[in-house]
Amino acid sequence: MNRHFLRRGFTLMELLVVISIIGILSAILYANFTDARIAAKNKSLQSELKEVSLALEVYKSQNSHYPILPAGSSINDYTYDLWYTLIPEFIADMPVKEDSSNSACDITYVTDATGSYYKITAAECAGGINAAADGVHPASEFARCPINGCGVCASDTYDSNYILTAPFYESYAVYSVGGECK
Repeated sequence: MNRHFLRRGFTLMELLVVISIIGILSAILYANFTDARIAAKNKSLQSELKEVSLALEVYKSQNSHYPILPAGSSINDYTYDLWYTLIPEFIADMPVKEDSSNSACDITYVTDATGSYYKITAAECAGGINAAADGVHPASEFARCPINGCGVCASDTYDSNYILTAPFYESYAVYSVGGECK
């Protein structure tokens, strides 16, 4: 019997080719999963902001005003009353910057002294966005300021230059009537 036909297994070259193909496919899949994970975190943060907005509306319907906090307080700071006012009666938990895929994220709650309006801004919390065209559009329901509705938005002049900056297109906001331009 010929020994050549009894040889079993793969050559080193065959194994290297297979391993290379698996490596290339893994790299492609990893990149796609990373993008999907960032997009999912962005959507999750938007959902959390909507939940807080609904909780605030329920709070107002029961108390005739929105929760009142010191100006510019952060809802990430658990010592402020908003945390204790809304949880657990109105909402299970509040969004925090760690929920974002952007490390520059800052979430703030703004109201007036009477609680007649509110605005929650998740400033620079959208991750994976490299240009204004990929980010939050001025007509989006989560836009930091409504399109053609504000002359000033968060101390910045609302114009075509401002909407092209990261503080606008990487930010989400939810607000009541009267809180749009704060």
